[in-house]
Amino acid sequence: MSKKINRQFNCSRMMLPEHCSVLREHSAGLEREENCYLPAHDEQLLEECQQILEQALAGSLELSFTVVTSSGREIITGVPLRFEQLSAAIVIDRGGSTLQKIDIGDIVSLKQV
Repeated sequence: MSKKINRQFNCSRMMLPEHCSVLREHSAGLEREENCYLPAHDEQLLEECQQILEQALAGSLELSFTVVTSSGREIITGVPLRFEQLSAAIVIDRGGSTLQKIDIGDIVSLKQV
């Protein structure tokens, strides 16, 4: 009986190129969603990030921010200048005359360089 079943499904062992391309597109879409996913932060991690940010603001230290954007995760380095409470953003100096605002909600991790 098992031989009969094997012969019956023998034709379905091949995948068509159209199916392969759809599977590749699906896995690439899942990977993009994973890169754009903003994880939930625990309170201990938030406190550590706050301490690092306060030290950097007081001493003009350079920080490395990992930020979630629409195209994935991006690492931004710079010296934080000020924290704007109304817009919930950090203004950083990336060197020269380049200033950039980073929304607090988009930050995944924060490290001192």
